[in-house]
Amino acid sequence: MRTDGALKRRGRSNVKPIAILVCASLVAACAGPRSGPGGPGRRPFSDGVPAAECLLKPFAAKDGSLSRAQLAEGVRGVFAAADRNGDGVLDVAETRALNESRKSSCDRSAVIDWSSTGRVGPEAFAARYLTAFERADTDDDGFVTKAEMDTAIRPMPMRDPQERPGRDPGASRPD
Repeated sequence: MRTDGALKRRGRSNVKPIAILVCASLVAACAGPRSGPGGPGRRPFSDGVPAAECLLKPFAAKDGSLSRAQLAEGVRGVFAAADRNGDGVLDVAETRALNESRKSSCDRSAVIDWSSTGRVGPEAFAARYLTAFERADTDDDGFVTKAEMDTAIRPMPMRDPQERPGRDPGASRPD
């Protein structure tokens, strides 16, 4: 490591950039590509079950369809049941209780206080439900038909992690 006057004048050291580079490389290596039942980069919601089945299907009508209004009403009901003190937000204890109750259900995704305020409001709570709805509503008409629901809950096909877009899957692989 150089400690001559040139480096001191600039106020730099070679150690800090190298340490940052090493740390960034380790984080990237640990993250790696996601693979599993959903294929690389596409993870299913929980235990291979697509998000629509856990988040949308419980609110769907008997014919398998779901409107945005039906979803909003259902999510408001779930939120109200979790908001035990009725103050319009989920506090830390209510969030913890809700997350504990979900451990044995299809929807195991934790409710998280992303704002770090100790409170989860109804908009933040509903966000993942609305995201699943928007993904399932392929024609953007505000209504998920049975066909759209069936497509959204269909298990994603398994893919070989070595397979790349545009590559012939039957072609031999280089050794």
